[in-house]
Amino acid sequence: MKDVAGPQVHYRPDLSRTLEHILSLYPFAEISILGDFNIHHLLWLSPPFTDHPGDLALSFARATGATPYS
Repeated sequence: MKDVAGPQVHYRPDLSRTLEHILSLYPFAEISILGDFNIHHLLWLSPPFTDHPGDLALSFARATGATPYS
């Protein structure tokens, strides 16, 4: 059944702690988080709109020093 109210956002606040733990064990590791996240933000999308998951992704990228690619 399709969610007619829009996509659900599953935010994992412990993801940052998990990445920090991995980097504490392997300080020179390069971590990639890949997927088709279907998120929208003005910084990486040409149509001018941002959704809530896009805001969460940008906040996560800024908090962790990650670089988002589209």
